[in-house]
Amino acid sequence: MPSRYKIILESVGPEARQEEAVSLLIKIGGGTRDDAQFWITNLPHTIVNTASQEAANNLAESFSNLGYVVQCRPLLPESLHQESETTDSQTTSSTPTMESLSLSSRSNKTSKGVSGSLWLIGIIILFFGLSLLGTFFILKGTIKPGKKDVKALLKKGNYNVVNSLLTKEIQQGNSEANTYLNRAIARISRIRQIGYKNNWKKHLTSRNWNDDIKKLRNYYVSKEGNAALTDLKKALTQDPHNPDICKWLGILYQERRELANAEKYFRKALLYKPDNVELLSFLGSIQIDKKHYQSADSSFTRALQREPKNLAILKHMGTLQLFYQKDTAKALRYYLRYMKLDAGVDFDRPVIREEVTKVLWNKYFHYTLKHNYQSGVFSEFESERRNITAKLQEHKTDALFWELGCLFGNRGMYQEAMLQWRQALQINPDRDDISRKLFRVQGALNLFSEARGTLQNAIDNNTATPEMYMALGIINKYYVEDKKSAKKNFKKYLSSGAGKYYSEAKLELQELEGK
Repeated sequence: MPSRYKIILESVGPEARQEEAVSLLIKIGGGTRDDAQFWITNLPHTIVNTASQEAANNLAESFSNLGYVVQCRPLLPESLHQESETTDSQTTSSTPTMESLSLSSRSNKTSKGVSGSLWLIGIIILFFGLSLLGTFFILKGTIKPGKKDVKALLKKGNYNVVNSLLTKEIQQGNSEANTYLNRAIARISRIRQIGYKNNWKKHLTSRNWNDDIKKLRNYYVSKEGNAALTDLKKALTQDPHNPDICKWLGILYQERRELANAEKYFRKALLYKPDNVELLSFLGSIQIDKKHYQSADSSFTRALQREPKNLAILKHMGTLQLFYQKDTAKALRYYLRYMKLDAGVDFDRPVIREEVTKVLWNKYFHYTLKHNYQSGVFSEFESERRNITAKLQEHKTDALFWELGCLFGNRGMYQEAMLQWRQALQINPDRDDISRKLFRVQGALNLFSEARGTLQNAIDNNTATPEMYMALGIINKYYVEDKKSAKKNFKKYLSSGAGKYYSEAKLELQELEGK
């Protein structure tokens, strides 16, 4: 079996001759110029050469001469390494130790040694046979993967390998619908990889999310995106009733913002798979983009009838109701169903937690924020502010900070108001009236972490009212997801007697206890 060598194109030098490198890559591995162009501009890139060491070194030198930083080293399959090490360890452990033997025991030891040697030879033969068998399957999978390997390669994210393999098959005359479909999937997936690599970090700090999304979508109308679209159309021509082809056409058109075409193909796929939840979800998202909110509601409802615990659909439905249908109560029902399920790693979960807490806060502890100036003319406000500030310079009291905070609050200047009320509480932490005002405003401004701190301080200072325990329970249950603390808060509220939120607190506690 010839040795295998790994040639790694690590980076490109300032005077690299890219076109010649592309031609050399096509000569080595076949494929189209577009494929070679993609690989040569997305380094590092690994080439496995099955020729001799001399041929591998010559190939590495060729790329080096074209201005690329290259590394060349032997590549032994991992299974062969492991089997070799196992064989060595077996051999070492089977070697008898040198020790003095009596004449009476020497013949017995000799027979045991022969038996041990036979066992050792058998083990070596067995490992050698397994090594050959393993090598056969490795080479079979590496040199000429079968059609059944394509889905596995796509699942592993080996999109370049799939694209190259299927391009060769098509060049050799295999023009089946599935071949074109899988190559299109590889190309679309490769576009996503490039988009995430080039733009995802920008999304995290972007001031304008939509601008970055437009940059990402540009990839789908590039040469690569057009090639994927061509493949899907060829596949559909050969198999016009294939729902998977229709689905991927819908996905690609949606990414290209051709919403009418996207809806057309998702609907066509649903003709063949009318109960498919994924397709219903895609259709609903398209309908939201087209502002057909009632139709989107219908699509998501059909999906939830088939999978009531589908996390993605519950999120979509909650978002549709809250932001588009403006039905807060209905949005809360779907979001709460989502919150009860284990979402695993879901980056949307913190946003949904905040939305649920916000809705419940407005329901239980509603505080109307006045965003217009309601304290008369500005000169009167300034005069009063200067008067209180002058008094504070002489003597800082909680009453003066409270008064100044109320003055700011009445004009809708809530950040300044909260600053004054915090200072009032530092002077006199026993004032529950300031704590009540402060936690309500913090919640109204969606500053739930700060509201939690205010409530906890009131409890620590023994100035908390029953209502504060209820508010802390809501924050701990939904915003922080600290169920243990939430149970204590609701129990403490219920122990105070029949309060304003008694029935709601009882239901919240029963839900936490699984009753």
